[in-house]
Amino acid sequence: MRPRGRKRRLSQKKWQQVPQKPPQWADGKIIPAGQSRDVQLSSLRKKIREHKNSAAHNEAVKILQTANKDILLNMNASSQESVFESTAKASVDGDMEPIAFPLDLSPKNMRQLSECAHNLDIALRRIGKVFSLRWVASSWRAVSAVWQSYPALAQHFREASEDDTRDSRERAKFKGLLSKLCSINFLKSLALMADVLTELKNLSEILQNRKTTLPKAHDIMTTYVKRIESFNRYPGQHAVDASQAEEVMEFKGEELRVGRSPIIDSAQFIRAVADNMKERLFTTTANRAQASVAANRKEAYNSLINQMAVLNPDNWDHDNPRFGDNEVRALCDVLHVNQQEAHLGFTEYKASGGRNIPNKMKKLLMAVDTLSPSNADCERGFSTMNNIITEYRSKLTTKNAANLLFISSVGPPCRQWDPLPYVKTWLGKGRRAAHSTSCMARRYTEEESYFSPLWKMWKMWKSV
Repeated sequence: MRPRGRKRRLSQKKWQQVPQKPPQWADGKIIPAGQSRDVQLSSLRKKIREHKNSAAHNEAVKILQTANKDILLNMNASSQESVFESTAKASVDGDMEPIAFPLDLSPKNMRQLSECAHNLDIALRRIGKVFSLRWVASSWRAVSAVWQSYPALAQHFREASEDDTRDSRERAKFKGLLSKLCSINFLKSLALMADVLTELKNLSEILQNRKTTLPKAHDIMTTYVKRIESFNRYPGQHAVDASQAEEVMEFKGEELRVGRSPIIDSAQFIRAVADNMKERLFTTTANRAQASVAANRKEAYNSLINQMAVLNPDNWDHDNPRFGDNEVRALCDVLHVNQQEAHLGFTEYKASGGRNIPNKMKKLLMAVDTLSPSNADCERGFSTMNNIITEYRSKLTTKNAANLLFISSVGPPCRQWDPLPYVKTWLGKGRRAAHSTSCMARRYTEEESYFSPLWKMWKMWKSV
C-alpha cells in the first residue's frame, strides 16, 4: 500500500535523501557505449568518474574510513573468534548458554576438562563471555583463564582427539583445536591481549572507585595510555614469557609448533587501543555520538580539565598575581557556584601558598570533587534496584522503592544503626514490646478446607 497525503510526501523526501546507486552499477555489469575500442574506453572512464563523484560512493568511502578507524573492535572480534573459539563459555544473567564455537561444552567435556585440571593441580577458572572493551573484566577473565589453564586445555584436547568413544569427526575437531592451541602464533596473540587487557582492567577498577575525582582520573588515564603505548618498546610480562617459550618451543610443559594460525600485529593493535582510549575517555559525550557533537564535547572536556588544573598549587604561576581568575569564573559558571565568593576564596588560597583552604573556597572544591569520572555508581544503583524489586516484591510503590534504594546505596551499615528511637516511637503509639507478657492472644479464623472431610476420616480411623 502506498502512503497517502503528508506521510507519502515525508517518505518520498526521506527516500530522496538516501544516496542512490547509479543504474548502470545496479547489476554490476558496466556496458560501455560505442563501437571502437577507444570510444568504449572513453565511455567507461566517464562512467567510473561519475560513480566516483556520486553520493553513494562518497557514503561508502565514509563507512570504510569509519571501519578502518575503529580497527580495535574489528581486531578484537576477529581475534576472539580465531583465538578463543575453543574455550569460551557464556554466562548472561546466570543463564548458561553456549556461544557458536566449535568446542561443545557438554557435561562430558566439562567433566573431562575438570579432571585434567585436577590431575595437573590447576584451579580451572570459569571462562566468561567476552563482550567488548566496555566491560573489560569479562575479556580479561577469559584471557587469564586460557593462560592459567593452558596445560589442562591441551591435555583435554589431546585425550578427546584419541578417545575411541567419539566419532571420527569429533576427534578430528579436537585434533585441530589442539594444533591451534599449541601454535606459537596463538600463544603470542594470547600474551599480547593478556598484557593489554590487564592494564585496561586495572584502569577500570581505579575509575570505579568512589574516591577517584575527575582531575585524578584524567591523570591516571593519561598514565595508562602511555603505559599501553610503551608495550611497543618494552613488552609486557606475558609477551616476555611467550618469547621465552618460542625460543625453546615449549610452554608450561606443552610442545609448541609453527602453525598457520593468524597472529595479531602488535604495533597496530597497541596503536589502535591507545587511539580508541584517547577518543572515548577524554570526552564528555557517549561513544556513538555524531562527529560534530563529539568534537565539541572533547573541546569542552579539555577546557574543563584546564580550569580545574588552576586549583592545584603545583600549577600556579607565582609571577602573575591574576593567575587562574578567568578559569575560576568559568568553572563557577559550569558548576553553578557563586563567582564572587569563589574568587575571593581563591585569592586567599593563593596568598597562603595553598596551605590553608578558606571557607569561601570549599564550596567550589567540593563541587569539583563530586564530579564522577565514570558511570560505576549508576551500574551499582541498577544492581541494587534489581535486588530490591524482584518478582516476589513487584507491588512496591515508587516511593518505597526509592527509599529502599537510597538506604541501600548511601545508607550506613546495620552495625551503625541505632534502633532505640524507633522502638520508643513504636511503644509510644500503644503497641506492645516483644517481651511483654500481656500480649493479645492470637486469633485463628476457622475456614472450611477442601480436605476437611478427609481429615475427619483420619480422626475416625485413629479412634478405631
